[in-house]
Amino acid sequence: MNDMTGRNTTTSDLPLMPGVRIKKYGLRYKLLFSACCFCVTLMMIEFGGRLLLGPVPPNQFPGLNPNEIEDEELLWRHKPGYGGGGQDGPINDLGFRGQPITLAKPKGTYRILSLGESTTYGYGVEFNETYSYVLERSLRKEKPIQVINGGVRVWSTYQSVRFLDREIERLEPDMVLFYHEVNDFLPTTFRGLKVHGAGLNDVELAKHMQRRSWFRRLASQSRVVTEVRLGWARSLATATEQELAKKHDRTVLLVGALPYIDLPLVPPNVEKPWLANESRLVRLPDPLREKYIKDLIAITGRQGVKLVILHPSYPVSIPHQCILTRLADENSVPIIEIEDVINEHALVEGKTKDNYFLPNDVYHPNKYGHQVIANGIAQFLIEHGLLP
Repeated sequence: MNDMTGRNTTTSDLPLMPGVRIKKYGLRYKLLFSACCFCVTLMMIEFGGRLLLGPVPPNQFPGLNPNEIEDEELLWRHKPGYGGGGQDGPINDLGFRGQPITLAKPKGTYRILSLGESTTYGYGVEFNETYSYVLERSLRKEKPIQVINGGVRVWSTYQSVRFLDREIERLEPDMVLFYHEVNDFLPTTFRGLKVHGAGLNDVELAKHMQRRSWFRRLASQSRVVTEVRLGWARSLATATEQELAKKHDRTVLLVGALPYIDLPLVPPNVEKPWLANESRLVRLPDPLREKYIKDLIAITGRQGVKLVILHPSYPVSIPHQCILTRLADENSVPIIEIEDVINEHALVEGKTKDNYFLPNDVYHPNKYGHQVIANGIAQFLIEHGLLP
């Protein structure tokens, strides 16, 4: 700046008017102003994202179905009150597949809690075609018996046992049916966990989710962050998986079933081979599987609840021994071999095992299979005096 004489001057050379002060902002104020501008920018981006993309999907965990939501302890669970039909519903207000029920056990009613994975849930059949529903209708002809379908798709032994420990006092079951095996053997990358959690078993993944920082919890509620995350998941998917997600209008990726450890072939002169799960990169390695089956026995025993184990059957499975059968035998827990139930029925009816399962499916029984399983369970419970 030049003065009237043409001499260069600076602001500090100019005389101050009375009462006027020039305020100099320090680094602290500049950083605070920059942070505020940054936060406002993020808020504007997030607002624009929600305006253009819609609200944050309720099922952000990669691979969840529309009727499921994330749970830090259980990894995922049913969304209470989900009203969809077909394979996704209905889910009642307590989070169980089926018609509405009361939390309080009706007076004089014998309540059975049926825990399990997608077979128990009823993948491929309507809710009123599942073995739990058919079992209730069969048993209610004689006595007031209620069977709650507590199955959730892709749940492992860990998830059902943690759920039972969390809810057993509220639900007050008199008996627990437990149907679990194959999901414990699935690889840790199942359900799209390539995005996060790859290499972590179910127990480790739950601990990881519970230790998330406040920043990660906040970021998980961001529509923009969610879209980036889901876009990354889709980029890792095969063309078939992308088409499947598009066909079902998924906001997340439904990763197809990955091969699990093969059930063993029968060696010579051995009727029931031993099934081991030696890999650490599965959802529930043998040491953890044994721990949570023991927890299951302890939880039901502590509450005075009867436990009946249903040893699952799959199209590719054969009768075998495993940790589940050993612990049931050691603790005198009744166990129903669903493999025997189906094979004996097939022998009488002149059918093959494939007649009881969905076409081209290596996991799930069809409507007919559910009826046979329900009848086999009812017969076992009555013959062994396990009902009131």
